[in-house]
Amino acid sequence: MEQILFEAVEHIGETLNEAYHIIDTTDEYRAFEGDKSFRVYHSKGYCFDVSRETEVNEETGEVSGINYSVFDEWDDFLKGSPVLYYKLLG
Repeated sequence: MEQILFEAVEHIGETLNEAYHIIDTTDEYRAFEGDKSFRVYHSKGYCFDVSRETEVNEETGEVSGINYSVFDEWDDFLKGSPVLYYKLLG
């Protein structure tokens, strides 16, 4: 579900409307070109980050996959799930 949420947020892109504010928080010094992250503030009181990061095998240095993640442990914001966050983007 994290991948689906990430792809939805990436498709919407940076935006500000009545329901949510999406900010591209990708670090300019990211390890790989495809690595990307966004922060979403929702008017219902939620805040979450969604990211895509390249996984690298520490022994060989070879790319071993892509990891999608959601972080929502922000003080003073409601917590949810990737499914809820996807529905909130509506």
